[in-house]
Amino acid sequence: MALMRKWYSIYLISVRPIGVVFLLFSACLTCQSQHYIPNVCNTKGISCDDSAERTGIIYSFRESRFNYSAVGTSMPFWLAVGDVSTQTIDSTYAGTVSASILSGPGILKGTVAVNIWKYAFFNNWIFSAAGDYEIEIMVSGFISDTIKLIVPEKFDFCSAAPKGCGSTKGNAVFPLSGNGGIIPVDAIFPINVGVYDQLTGVVDSTFQNYAYVDKVSGPGEIYGTLSMYGSGWLTFNDVRFDKMGNYTVKLRTEGNIIPDTVHISVIGSNNIREFGEYPLKVYPNPTSDIVYITGKEGDFFKAVRVYNMQGIAVRNLSDLHISLVKISDLPVGIYFFEVDLEGVHEIQKGIIIKK
Repeated sequence: MALMRKWYSIYLISVRPIGVVFLLFSACLTCQSQHYIPNVCNTKGISCDDSAERTGIIYSFRESRFNYSAVGTSMPFWLAVGDVSTQTIDSTYAGTVSASILSGPGILKGTVAVNIWKYAFFNNWIFSAAGDYEIEIMVSGFISDTIKLIVPEKFDFCSAAPKGCGSTKGNAVFPLSGNGGIIPVDAIFPINVGVYDQLTGVVDSTFQNYAYVDKVSGPGEIYGTLSMYGSGWLTFNDVRFDKMGNYTVKLRTEGNIIPDTVHISVIGSNNIREFGEYPLKVYPNPTSDIVYITGKEGDFFKAVRVYNMQGIAVRNLSDLHISLVKISDLPVGIYFFEVDLEGVHEIQKGIIIKK
């Protein structure tokens, strides 16, 4: 991150321009906040202080290299000026911020210059092509910083939906997660949100609106990007939980659409993991090469399936007395698995962490 010292600006303005600037800025805030109001100072790991040092730019996504939303969708985020080392925002800062593409395979559509009043909020960035983008952020002409956004191809929701997609008008939220509702503390929980017709089961491919993730219950905080805008369906790839336990979250959209809920089990980071009521163990976990999945002595594994976070099968094994899964060729990340055990009625689920 770029560094800077405190700066002070003197503005020569009349009474009338002040009124005009205030009205324009208020209108912008009203426009954005009708969809999403970030509670910046109460965000996990963030604090606000009137006397915070201005050493750089603080972002809601925390990293200078970040997985953005897919092509054609936007991921609202905020940025502020403050002490980067302590993540403390200078709540007195007011100015402007602008963004421009330094490199990347496509173009950026949306508002690229807004006012900062404690923070600035961008809620409509949409990239035209998948790939890596280098973005320059300029604050009031005094400080510049560079971030990298990774824009993936849009997830093929239609092939994963039971009845596919169509131009039918949807009336209810249809959620789809690639990891079976199990995630480690502070890891990204990916969830795809579409809208479908409850009578036909067909996903509405013409849907275009905002979608939200709300915590209903759970022992800790849910944080990250909890609001998105796009068409067809939306992939949330920055939803996280800060404590172990069971959570229920509500997925909703704007308009007269029936919401839905999903249940998530947030686990710790032990080397040996146990999932559910059945004594299923996965070790070593995390691993970079081989992972063992074991149950009771003499268990026979009819099938072991491993999926990536997009729900795509990367391993499909069958007829095993000892379940040994080699993952050395897979990218670093979190994977979801299903185990079909002989004599056990329910499919067993869990996660594998590739390091």
